[in-house]
Amino acid sequence: MKLYNKELGKLNDFRNCLILVWAFLKMDMPDLVQLDMSKYLQQGPDKLIIQAFRGVGKTWITATFVCWCLLMNPDLKILIVSKNAGKAIEISTFIRKLMRECSLFQHLNPDSPANMGQNTMQKFDVVGCNIAVAPSVKAVGITGDVVGSRANIIIPDDIETVTNSLTQNMRDDLLRLASEFGAVLSPGGRIIYLGTPQTEQTIYSKIEKKGYEIRVWPIQYPSEEQMANPTYCSRLAPLIKDAWLPSKANKSVGIPRFDAAFILAKQAEGYSWFMLQYMLDPTLSDETRYPLKLRDLMFMHLNPDKAPIQVDYAAVKECVIQEEGIPNIGFEGDRLYKPFKLHDSSFVPYDFKVLAIDPSGRGSDETGYAVIGCLKGRLFLLDSGGFQEGYDDEVLQEIANKARDYRVTKIVYESNMGDGMFGKLLFPFVAATHPTSIEEINVQGQKERRILDMLEPVLNQHRLVVDIGVLQRDCGKAMRGDQENIYSLFYQLTRLTKDRQSLKNDDRIDALYLAVRYCINSMSQDVNKSAEEHVAKMRKEHFEKFGQTFRKSLLGRHAKPAGGGMLRR
Repeated sequence: MKLYNKELGKLNDFRNCLILVWAFLKMDMPDLVQLDMSKYLQQGPDKLIIQAFRGVGKTWITATFVCWCLLMNPDLKILIVSKNAGKAIEISTFIRKLMRECSLFQHLNPDSPANMGQNTMQKFDVVGCNIAVAPSVKAVGITGDVVGSRANIIIPDDIETVTNSLTQNMRDDLLRLASEFGAVLSPGGRIIYLGTPQTEQTIYSKIEKKGYEIRVWPIQYPSEEQMANPTYCSRLAPLIKDAWLPSKANKSVGIPRFDAAFILAKQAEGYSWFMLQYMLDPTLSDETRYPLKLRDLMFMHLNPDKAPIQVDYAAVKECVIQEEGIPNIGFEGDRLYKPFKLHDSSFVPYDFKVLAIDPSGRGSDETGYAVIGCLKGRLFLLDSGGFQEGYDDEVLQEIANKARDYRVTKIVYESNMGDGMFGKLLFPFVAATHPTSIEEINVQGQKERRILDMLEPVLNQHRLVVDIGVLQRDCGKAMRGDQENIYSLFYQLTRLTKDRQSLKNDDRIDALYLAVRYCINSMSQDVNKSAEEHVAKMRKEHFEKFGQTFRKSLLGRHAKPAGGGMLRR
């Protein structure tokens, strides 16, 4: 998009304009990062995302950029979108102040008597623009009056915050609102995002996939580990990436006011917070915020009737599953592991098997289910899935069929209907297909917290083994489209946080929770002790059987011919 007339001399370089404005504001000369950001603002692509550390002055630079754009072409229409109306007014007020007081822009001043156009705190025309419906500048909150506007340049400034991006629903709402910018943008226009990601599931990562370029300016040179991260490294500003050396890792990029002492002080406020706000690297933040990891599970082909007595876990390279057709739906860096060792390959029947059901509510909810076999304190996930047809007879019959196919000894379900109604609906189907007991489980407290409190220690102790077929079926569907991710157990497992409504749908992981909860009495056993006791019992039985056989053989060898007699000692 052509914003300026190249015949205007030095001012057609926005960096020169920034230097003049900083001098007017009695500020130090713009630093290298600010000048590099300014160059990218002017010369970058039409769809871009700027991410820079806190305190670098993104909003001030952006406001100055708005003034410069109108200096170059007063007929431009610019829409500024912030996290709320109050922040939008702050930006608008700063722009108006620059136009009123800085001689470079005073001829544009919307408060001038020469201005015959619009002039309010949130939208105004500059002097010299042609008559148009859309104002020269309009500043609104992300939930404000965006639709119906028209703009050559749209600048969403910090629209993602901690408070509006905590949950999946919130992030979806932000994405929906952001998707409206395309309808507002004039042909050939630009959309320039500025912000700091608040989570690994930041909306900026999804917006990037729509053809946007992300450029990142951290406060210090990244570590070698960060430089080895292709996603993070590819987003780094060339100013940082091209100058990086191993000897510069974790050192200031050279801005005097952000020296080593400042960086240490900020790190002391919280390392994960520092990595998020100053390094623009959300990996560590989500490492702690999302406690359930695929790497804490073990995956193998399970038998529906019996399982190995002892299964050893080891997070080593030799155990990483990298087979084609086995997807990993976890976060970057998560792994899938197979067991390190199956002791003496002995398989015995499960102590019991349970089918747990989370009955669906309304709308897009599923009726989730999970089938778990329990053996000597370890859990084996044999099946998981969901039905979207509510309580139809077909669904109830399918549940009964699952009970029959896995020969479960118990069916449990979460109470979400009055007086055990779901159990009463299910009973005749189970009675006719696979007679077994049905039990209602009452749950209390915040759903997300009770699920995590139950599952996190189980995963941390590597007591849950998953059938690879479950993973393939579950993730195979989820990988076919973003909307289907919400119906994936492993998507729900890796994205669950303690925040309320952190998932759109949690039916499958809730069913897993119910199954694990039912098995928890067995889980109280020490897995290794149970396995050792079982092996000792098997050996004892083996030696007793051997002794009986030996005695019979000995008796046969020394017995007298028919007619009787006594065995001599």
